[in-house]
This record gives sequence, C-alpha cells and structure tokens, in this order.
Amino acid sequence: MKQSFSLCLLLTALFPVCLTAQVAPTLPEEPAFPAEPKTYDVRNYGATGDGTTDDTEAVQAAIDACAQAGDGGTVLLSGGKTYLTKTICLKSNMTFKIDENTVIKCTGNKDDFPYQTVDTDNFPGWGSTTKDARAFIFAYKAENLRITGPGTIDGNGHAQAFEGFFITETDRPIPLFMVMCNKVLVDNLLLKDGAMWNVVPMDTDNFTMRKVNIDANIVANRDGIDICDCHRVLIEDCTFYTDDDAICPKSGTARGVEDVTVRSCHINKSGRANGIKFGTMSYGGFR
Repeated sequence: MKQSFSLCLLLTALFPVCLTAQVAPTLPEEPAFPAEPKTYDVRNYGATGDGTTDDTEAVQAAIDACAQAGDGGTVLLSGGKTYLTKTICLKSNMTFKIDENTVIKCTGNKDDFPYQTVDTDNFPGWGSTTKDARAFIFAYKAENLRITGPGTIDGNGHAQAFEGFFITETDRPIPLFMVMCNKVLVDNLLLKDGAMWNVVPMDTDNFTMRKVNIDANIVANRDGIDICDCHRVLIEDCTFYTDDDAICPKSGTARGVEDVTVRSCHINKSGRANGIKFGTMSYGGFR
C-alpha cells in the first residue's frame, strides 16, 4: 500500500494536470425564428417529388427565394414524396423542413456533387492533399439555420458509385456538411444510408443536434457525426447505428474543438471502430 501511495504522489508531481478541476462546457446558442414563418413549398417552384425526376433546381429555387426574402421562413418538402436532388446549398435565416413520410434523396452519380471549395485551412482527414469535399446538403458561412423533420435524408450510400472499400472518401458526398456556420440546429429527423461521414460541422460555432436517428451501416467508414474544430456543441437524444465511429471530434487546424456536450444518446453500433473517438486528426486538441 505504501509503495502504491508513493507512486501516486510521484505521478501527481510529474503530471499536475491530472488535478485540474472539471469545468462545465458552455452550451450552444440555438437559432430563432418567427412564431408563424412564411412557407416556401418546393412544389410551388416546380419540384415533382416522384423519386426519379431531378428536383435540384426547384428545391434550390425555394431556398434562394427564402434567403432573398430574409424573413426567417421555412423551405418545405412535403406530401409524402421523395425529392431526388444533387447538391443543394442552404442559406442563413431559414428552416429547411422535411415533412413526415417525406424524403430528400441523393442521386447516385458522383459527378452530381462537385467539390465544395471553402475558405479554411482545416484538413479534417479525408484524402491526403485536399480540404475540400463533396456534399449532398451543404451550408457555408450560414447563420441561424435549422434542418428538421420528421422526414428523412437519404444519402443513397448503397449506390454503386459510393459503396465499397475502394471508393475513396473524397469521391463520396457528405449528407450534411456545414462549414464556418453559426447557430445551427439539426433535429427530429432520420438520416439513413449516408455515402460518407454523415454529419460534418466544420469550423462551426453553436451547433446542436437533437433527436436525430443516424442509420448508416454501409461499408466503408460511415461515421455518425464528425465534430471538426467546432466550439459550443450539443448532441442529445440521438441514436447511432454506423459502420464506423459514431461520435468523433476531430481537429485539423489550430482552432481546436471546445465545449462539447453529449447526453442521452444511444450508440447501437459502431461496426469497425469506436462509439466515441477523439481523432484521428487532433492538431488543435480538445478542450
């Protein structure tokens, strides 16, 4: 016992950081919208929702109209339909709502998802030479943004262009990719069959993900959420069933990851990896 106690004192002297007091993380500020927001129904902009027609232009037109109005409106996908799209770009001060029994589905063609060039030095670990990535639903420098259900985001990860060990990460679109954003809420939806890491907030502050079910048991490396150099993050009441890491803070820049709270979540599977993993990129560290 004396030897064990002496060793403990020695380790404490060598590594005083072990005695640092626990600090409660700061929770994120969430977006706010009018009590009765104006609705921008994608069908009024020409979307068919038949599951085979490319509805990209119509969905993007509704998004652009909502952004131009600047009234905190809701872009609505509804009617129990399946809206097939290429990359769509969300904007500030809006809710993107997928109604019950309604789906937005990623096409299965890699060329429909060009690389998104972003103004950051972040290298989050896909590929070895690029910070850019393909995205299905993309937001860049957006503020006050909500992505909600109770419908489904279908990443079409079983498509031949996306599935298999030899399809590189940079050839597959991220279902939800948010870069340099602020006050983002993703809630109350199903995200299934992602073609890449499913949810990637990067250099984003005040990010909340609540009551999201991620079901992506596809080979290879379908992470649940990768928190890349974000500050003030809350993940709660979510369920993960993934091929790879379920919850994965990463740091590819000196900015680092700060103030992350994860609570009341269920990790039902993290097939070939970890329920929670810090890294593999850890340049700026985790605080």
